[in-house]
Amino acid sequence: MIDKYLYLNTRTHSQPFAINLIECDISLGKEVVMTFKGAESRELPGLLAMSAGLASGIAIGMELPDGTPLPLNRATPKQSLNAGTTSLTFQGYVQGEPTAIQNHSIGRGNFTAVATFEMDYP
Repeated sequence: MIDKYLYLNTRTHSQPFAINLIECDISLGKEVVMTFKGAESRELPGLLAMSAGLASGIAIGMELPDGTPLPLNRATPKQSLNAGTTSLTFQGYVQGEPTAIQNHSIGRGNFTAVATFEMDYP
């Protein structure tokens, strides 16, 4: 990620990722609601804050493949389960925090952010 790109565009292009559920027993439920949990950015509520590393002034956002935002600590829309294996697809991106963009103070370097996910079968 290049800070100059964030100064111009405020966020990166989305990168897909998947959570694969293996050996799904749909006799208990055919849908799942997920909640991604973690520390939110102070400047960008709903986006994941950095937990370690040299980089600063950035946060991680998540969305559905169609671009619908998935705010942190809020439930996703219901998703259908398949018998056997279900692949739940999401996207992630890096966004510059407004103050860091305004002041051109995004810190370069490695970073770490931690989120967990909770699954509910309505």
